Amino acid sequence: MPPSPPHSSLDRREFLTAASAAALLAAAPASRALAEPRKPKPNRPRNLIMLVADGMSTGSLQVANIHARHTLGRNLHMYDMLADPSITTSLVNTDCANSLVTDSAAAASCWGCGHRVNNGVLCYTPEHRSPEPIFVRAKRHAGKAIGLVSTTFIQDATPAAFAVNAPKRSMYRAVVDQYVDYKIDLIVGGGGRECSDEQLAQDPSITVQRTKTAFLKAMGTPGRHAALLADWHMRYEIDRTDAEPSLAEMSRATIHHLANTREAFCIMIEGARVDHAAHGNDAAALVHDMLAFDDAVRVALDYAKDDPETLVIVTTDHANANPGIARYGSYDRYLANLASAKHSFEWVFEHFRALPTTGRTPDAFADLFQRAINAELSTVERTMLNRTLDNRPADAFEEADNTTCVMGAIAANHFGVAFNSPNHTSDPVISLALGPGADLLPRVSHLTDTHDLIQRLFDLPPVT
Repeated sequence: MPPSPPHSSLDRREFLTAASAAALLAAAPASRALAEPRKPKPNRPRNLIMLVADGMSTGSLQVANIHARHTLGRNLHMYDMLADPSITTSLVNTDCANSLVTDSAAAASCWGCGHRVNNGVLCYTPEHRSPEPIFVRAKRHAGKAIGLVSTTFIQDATPAAFAVNAPKRSMYRAVVDQYVDYKIDLIVGGGGRECSDEQLAQDPSITVQRTKTAFLKAMGTPGRHAALLADWHMRYEIDRTDAEPSLAEMSRATIHHLANTREAFCIMIEGARVDHAAHGNDAAALVHDMLAFDDAVRVALDYAKDDPETLVIVTTDHANANPGIARYGSYDRYLANLASAKHSFEWVFEHFRALPTTGRTPDAFADLFQRAINAELSTVERTMLNRTLDNRPADAFEEADNTTCVMGAIAANHFGVAFNSPNHTSDPVISLALGPGADLLPRVSHLTDTHDLIQRLFDLPPVT
């Protein structure tokens, strides 16, 4: 496909807002906290906090906001940001080099190296070049401390693309080796089973924490830190126990750690399981992780309110599965059902696998599913579930003919939230920017424009 025009060719006055963003703005009254006067802003930021709700379509934002209004009596902080005239809103295109539909590696590589790359690679161009990633340049040329925080395994595509070059996103050992080589100051997330103490010990200045208590105690102490708080993904918020920190707790601890121990910092904070819930068509898991991400956004906003030299970007890498409220009439019953859900679909599979082999029956699976969504399944719903468990066709759309999509369709009968597929989509997404230089983000942009904005504001050398 032909490349999108550079953002310098856009007349900003022609793009005061985009249609989908306008629809969101119309329903989003500004919060008092966001409307408070801020300290004068410098021309350039000293710090960057970039928050990424992986896979957050505008549908995910809307459904989560409706859930927040029902359960909390207020909008999401992100919704309030949309209505704040001091915050720049951009409608962002996400196509990569070889597809209209991007994966997380190619999308985050747009931020990492400013180039469209093929799906499945990390800052590795179709011409087989490896441009130096944005956070490596920020450390090397601008002296920034670097932090990477995620609710998935820390070797995964989104955090890795800010600091790693690799021809395959699955080169997890190479990812960690580059974290060590490039002296990334702070990594926090899951992935402990793929990251040994011996591998990290290549640099003796790194200390490793593997529990919430150890992680929180280490924050504020000198040196570099790797907090590996789960074997693989961290749990969905709906399933999380106090043994794991929330994303807001991780964000607060890491922001203040870098602020108190370094002169200036760049940190990426990812709510990764928003994407996983969308892939799984799991509406209850989705809204809980969206609210958890929104709590982390509030942490960043509170910090930036007291530090006018901090640029905050709240965004996503791509849309996924495009959930939406999809039933007519009163929604009180559906919203109450959604709010009453107990567990994720992941919890269902985990507990099903834990049953004795003889106990792994379709009825046992259905019973666990009922417990998770806190709703009684009809005979027809049980029949559809049995079909997919028996590997028989249950959906005419081949992409959606799988167990989790059937579970999502059944849950839609109770929650009123439907998904279009288990896949990423080509839809544009929303980006929000606050702080020095935020107004330079084009109102209609591409993921690569965010890279260019960071490069420009931190006076980093261009990629080659």
